[in-house]
Amino acid sequence: VRDAWKVVLDKALSKVRLDRLTIQVPESLGYFIADDVIAKVSYPKRNIALFDGYAVRAEDTTSASINNPVALRIVYSNVIGPFEAKPINVGEPLPEGANAVIPHEHINLEGSVIEALKSIEPHANVALRGEDVRSGDMIASKGTYIDKFLYALLLRAGLNEIPVFRRIRVGILTIGDEIVRDMNLYLTKDYVVCDITSPLISTSLTTYCDVIDLGIVKDDENAISHIIKNIENIDVIITLGGTSLGKRDVTVKVMEKEGEILFHGISIVPGRTMAFGLIHDKPTFMLSGFPVAAFVQMKLLVEPYVLKVYNAKIRVFPILAELSRRISSTIGFLNVVRVTLNKQKGKIIANPLRSRGSGILSSISLADAVLLLSEDIEGFEAGDIVSVYKKEEPWGFVYVEGDFP
Repeated sequence: VRDAWKVVLDKALSKVRLDRLTIQVPESLGYFIADDVIAKVSYPKRNIALFDGYAVRAEDTTSASINNPVALRIVYSNVIGPFEAKPINVGEPLPEGANAVIPHEHINLEGSVIEALKSIEPHANVALRGEDVRSGDMIASKGTYIDKFLYALLLRAGLNEIPVFRRIRVGILTIGDEIVRDMNLYLTKDYVVCDITSPLISTSLTTYCDVIDLGIVKDDENAISHIIKNIENIDVIITLGGTSLGKRDVTVKVMEKEGEILFHGISIVPGRTMAFGLIHDKPTFMLSGFPVAAFVQMKLLVEPYVLKVYNAKIRVFPILAELSRRISSTIGFLNVVRVTLNKQKGKIIANPLRSRGSGILSSISLADAVLLLSEDIEGFEAGDIVSVYKKEEPWGFVYVEGDFP
């Protein structure tokens, strides 16, 4: 698998050039940052209260306790002095002179005086200026993906617009005489297969890419060739189906005429019939028509390629789990085992699913995570502690880049 990855990088990484765009922050969700981003403002802009209560000087409460309450005079000015307290609500800035907030539950109210029933430390119950974001600090580096959390942080940092890479455009072409999207036809005809592979692959990639549906084409060399020759404004091509060696599997045969096949066949279970090439100088991933095989191929080579083009900053961490039963592997192949996870007596247990065929959609739909058995591993025993990855995470990137336990 890593040999295939090296081919993809050596031959195709430079084929996709990404323009840099400057876009409004409200439109930036789902993009990768093209340059380091610096905060324009600090937040909080001033020290603010984290609780409803009274702004006070912490040093005035040093001796306070239930048995020895300290009396503080209530004031309403923007400055407080010794043994004074100002009412304050959560989120409001502290008055000058105050350095802490004492919550309502730690005081008694006696007319124009409060009694502090507890000593508090300086800055207690206070968010300090710049504690969340500090003006001039880098809040995101080049290659960072803008998810909902970073999106909110960019707004808090006072940014109106940011530099991003344009999104990679991926075209997906489904190939097969038997593939249909008409549900009525699928329900009434035994010889047809509902197209589930392209929705699975396209929705998996839309996190990082703009996915263009190139439709369904029959197992016809001329029809496939016509579509491939007329593809425009696409960076990466994905074909689904027709990669085996049967008479009707014509995808690779067509691609050999249209460009250069760089490899056909890969040591993955499931998914060994994948091919890759440069077709009209476009990186072209020829995936299986079977949904699970195509998903595994996409996670191991397509998604990592996309992330590499973005020079993405990726952090993926395994979950350590105890294996519920013995599993075996085929030496020389990367085996991708689908597992469910549950908790027993405080331990996370990984349960390998028994249905592991490349077309058994339920094996990936019902799975919580995947367990990767690299090419040199024969298997694991029941009770072994193994590293598993949530199926949605970019675990393939971790594997092909070598950062794999």
